[in-house]
Amino acid sequence: MTPTQKPRKYERFIVSQHLDCKVMLKGYESQLLQLSDISDGGMMVLLTAKDDLDRFSSPQEISGEIVSDNTDLRMHFSGTIVWKRSFSEGRAIFASMGIQFASDVKLPAAIREMLSAEDD
Repeated sequence: MTPTQKPRKYERFIVSQHLDCKVMLKGYESQLLQLSDISDGGMMVLLTAKDDLDRFSSPQEISGEIVSDNTDLRMHFSGTIVWKRSFSEGRAIFASMGIQFASDVKLPAAIREMLSAEDD
């Protein structure tokens, strides 16, 4: 952790290493975003479509759902984009963004269990 970083408020689960979950944002159904990690407070998604890189900014209210073949992992959410960072790998340009969940958003039991298992 660098001197300017704050400690995390919530433990996060690195979804991209274990599960194939996508995020569909309301109003942007043309592109499924890759879910990278999730916690009780929010999630990080990866933007890979060039058209999506400039569509989102902080702060921006959004809503959507996590989609998965595993129905236990699906959930609807609302929240705010709290940060966005661009990066490149070779010639490809990507972005990641952090979404803070609204206070009434609750994680599905299956995701809560994964978060608990990460703590052990």
